Amino acid sequence: MSWMTLLTTVLGAAIARGSALLVEHRRGRRERADEWDMTRRQLHRDFLAVSARARNDLRVPAREADRPPAERGHRAREACADAHGPRHEMEIMAPPAGAVAVFRALRDLRDGTADGAVAGDAAYERLTGAYNDAFGALRAAMRRDLAPDGVPAP
Repeated sequence: MSWMTLLTTVLGAAIARGSALLVEHRRGRRERADEWDMTRRQLHRDFLAVSARARNDLRVPAREADRPPAERGHRAREACADAHGPRHEMEIMAPPAGAVAVFRALRDLRDGTADGAVAGDAAYERLTGAYNDAFGALRAAMRRDLAPDGVPAP
């Protein structure tokens, strides 16, 4: 056996092994990126759902002007109780700054409702408008965040 045959065999094996490792590395990176995208998408979806549900639940005490203030305040705080956990997850894992703005607008709406703002008055409308603006901006930021490269978000 000549040295040339052995050398080309070893070189071919090294090239094959190197290309296999490169392909496996790229596949692993792509799978991790896909998993991260799915996690972010789920986190965005959960935060938007919790925020929208809390906003919807705040409508009940806002329409109950005849209830005692303490009871309205309790119901307003109950409506927003589930929004804290997803907000912290958003701050850690998917940092669109709009999540904090939505939470603050929701908190302001909760506090305003607890302090006596009722559906139809100017204070309530201002707080609702601020929440809706923040929610729309966050939704647009999330679309941009989740859009594939080169594909414009709607």
